[in-house]
Amino acid sequence: MKITYFIPLIFFLNVRSVLAQPYKEVQNKADQKYELKEYAIAAQLYENAFVLDDSEYRTDNLYNASCSYALYGNKIKALECLEKAIDYGWGNLERASKDSDLNSLKNELKWKKLQKKIQMHYEKDSKVYYWGMYLGILFILFFYNLFLFFSIKEVSLLYYSILILMYSQFESIRTPAFSYYAENIFIWQKHFRLLGNPSNFLICLTMVFQLLFTTSFLNLKEIAPRFNKIIFFFIIYFIGCCVVIVTKSNLPIRSIIYVSCLMGLLFSFLAGVFCWYKKYRAARFFVVANITYIVGITIVILYSLKMTDIYYKLAVFRPDNIGQIAFFTLLSFAIGDKINILKMEKAGAQEKALEFLEEKVEERTQEVVRQSYLIEEKQKEIIDSITYAKRLQQAILPSDEEIKKLFPESFIYYQPKDIVAGDFYWMETLSPAGRDGEGFTYIAAADSTGHGV
Repeated sequence: MKITYFIPLIFFLNVRSVLAQPYKEVQNKADQKYELKEYAIAAQLYENAFVLDDSEYRTDNLYNASCSYALYGNKIKALECLEKAIDYGWGNLERASKDSDLNSLKNELKWKKLQKKIQMHYEKDSKVYYWGMYLGILFILFFYNLFLFFSIKEVSLLYYSILILMYSQFESIRTPAFSYYAENIFIWQKHFRLLGNPSNFLICLTMVFQLLFTTSFLNLKEIAPRFNKIIFFFIIYFIGCCVVIVTKSNLPIRSIIYVSCLMGLLFSFLAGVFCWYKKYRAARFFVVANITYIVGITIVILYSLKMTDIYYKLAVFRPDNIGQIAFFTLLSFAIGDKINILKMEKAGAQEKALEFLEEKVEERTQEVVRQSYLIEEKQKEIIDSITYAKRLQQAILPSDEEIKKLFPESFIYYQPKDIVAGDFYWMETLSPAGRDGEGFTYIAAADSTGHGV
């Protein structure tokens, strides 16, 4: 089966698999009952949604159940659900303190204990600080690469910067230990909750920019056109998933989204291997970076699908987080290598341009020399011609001796501006017939056209 037919099949399987998922229906019914103020039924439905949900927001269903029980008047169940939510990682103390739905619980002794439990959870849990450092590093990478983009105008750096931002947003919305702080950092994050399961939306959006980065960074359009078409189909697929999630249609379940992401990453990796094979030097770090990330992602996906027991952690970081850290670190080397390549290409282009200019200058110089030689030859011919004309002119002019003989006290001042004068003088003695030695002498000064030539 061709890959171009296989990609739309993935999208079809997403929609088919969603239709069998009852979780969203249960949650929608719970929201409807809550709006109708049927709080007892709403609370039970929220508890059922908690059991059915496999996302990081499942604890929100327990919190909503606690609010519904509190409004119904069942304080014991409300406190039980709230405590259970806290045990499962829910810990938004500010929200609980300001929520008017829980006002009936705030005079209870257990309420104060639960507040302290949340507070102690954050004071003792170092995860917040680890995640804070992790996201801080991602932010530094984001602004650094964004600065590089504006400096050298390389579009792959823009995609890379947005990719880092999407990873930061995804991790902050995915990790309960950081959710409270993330809402203060990402002021738009609260709007993602309106999507029902925002992590699916962020996963798809992240994949869009990761694949855009791949096509731009590896220059697939020129080096690997076939891979460029395949990854383009994946980009369209993930954009389609984002549209489906935003419009609140049948939302793809996480396992299918994960498999789609893994396939997209796999083709991205294969494209990098092909470019490396084609002697594209920047692809080497890209390939190694993708290996570490794909390994981490694969372990998490297989573990979440209960297909393997292999799982490890470094401090609080999961395999996919470790893969991300290695991925971004190695990509930094890849980007640095590509910048060096761009500099070398620029220097090479400038050197070729200089060589081309030098060749042109040499050609022009030779042409000028040749033309100068021709001009000199032509000038010599013209001067020789004019010099010969001067000799002809001198032949028709009367000599000084002849003039002195007839006019002893005379002189002639004749100074041509150029070699040949445009003016000339003439003298002739004419004797009447039969009278030798007697007659008239005619002298003339004339101006001729043609410069006398």
